[in-house]
Amino acid sequence: MTAPSTAVGLDIGSNTISCCRLSRHPDGRPVVEQDASLAVRLSEGLQPGGRLKTEAVARALDALERLHAEFCMDEVPVRAAATAVLRMTAAPRDFLDPAERILGGAVDVISGEEEARLTCRGAVLDLPPDPAQRILDIGGQSTELSSRTGDNGCFDAVSMPLGVVALTERFFTDLIISDGQRNDAASAVRDILKAHVPDGGRGALVCVGGTPTTLCVLNRGLRTWQRESVHGAVISREAAEEWLRILSAVPPEERVSRFGMRPLRADVFPAGLLILIEVMRHTGVSSFMVSANGLRVGLALSVIEGEDRAIP
Repeated sequence: MTAPSTAVGLDIGSNTISCCRLSRHPDGRPVVEQDASLAVRLSEGLQPGGRLKTEAVARALDALERLHAEFCMDEVPVRAAATAVLRMTAAPRDFLDPAERILGGAVDVISGEEEARLTCRGAVLDLPPDPAQRILDIGGQSTELSSRTGDNGCFDAVSMPLGVVALTERFFTDLIISDGQRNDAASAVRDILKAHVPDGGRGALVCVGGTPTTLCVLNRGLRTWQRESVHGAVISREAAEEWLRILSAVPPEERVSRFGMRPLRADVFPAGLLILIEVMRHTGVSSFMVSANGLRVGLALSVIEGEDRAIP
């Protein structure tokens, strides 16, 4: 059966639901035609083996309804995948049953390794080929680090129990983040990195997700997310450290009013920066490249390349 020329990839994450529409250009290149991301905090307060909060499920379902209409999902193949938040909960059907009714088909709960593989494929789209690249995806409840081989393959993919929501709820409960809280959080992150990535490795670092793209927006003085300004941008570790210092000193409300951050991003963003900084230290890099793509693009790509099933 011929693979479709257009598909939608839907990434249901712990903090954000992201969606893209990918089509083949007449010259054969996959092109992102439409892209959106909505912060929903589906994993709010979730402990391993616990149940999702009713209000968190409601926020996520509302976002799905909006994206389903906005991306005309009834008209194109869709591949939807859920990640760490649905792997953690004891009752994933609390969300999956109503979500699948909205989408008209199944949502795959993928493993951390599969998440890393697909994220890697999406992340490197339209970036210069580099066989030594590593891909970092900082999520709400898990973080994936993958090494790239060839044009779109991955190896040595690892998924770590490390995410911005979990880290914030554990260490950054005050409106102002103290040096002591940052030090405690950094120590916990370093322990997880040493356990899962004992050899820091070599090669350039490419980062996907809300943390690096938001950092790029802030660092360039933008008020809105712009794909052309974000994709391929290079940011230094020193810039990330400076923004962590600045944002730790102001409450989340001021991060919103002063810097234009979204409310459900503003409170967890310092935790994302801290994870990013510690990964850079652990892997021995002084800068990283931002990719505006990620899992949602990898999901759509897998459909138009005929590798994976989709919602018809």
